[in-house]
Amino acid sequence: DDRRKRGDPSAPRFVAAACICPGYNLETCFQKFAWPFTRICLASVKDTFLMKNEAILRKHDAETFKRAMAAPDLQSLLALAAPFAGYPSAE
Repeated sequence: DDRRKRGDPSAPRFVAAACICPGYNLETCFQKFAWPFTRICLASVKDTFLMKNEAILRKHDAETFKRAMAAPDLQSLLALAAPFAGYPSAE
């Protein structure tokens, strides 16, 4: 978490993390999903990562949670959710 590196003691301290990524360019990948997979994947990601952690995410940043839940596609969701990973933006 970038906040902890800057000395914020309220930032979470992680003991372990896992990242599963095949190394694809996610922007290109997300844009090429065809109907109905775009909506199915978006709903699944929102349910799995946002709704199941709603209380924690809202407490951390309610406005980011609201914007992420309103994301119209996976690419937008990825960009909007960056603050939940401890970064100010996806840039």
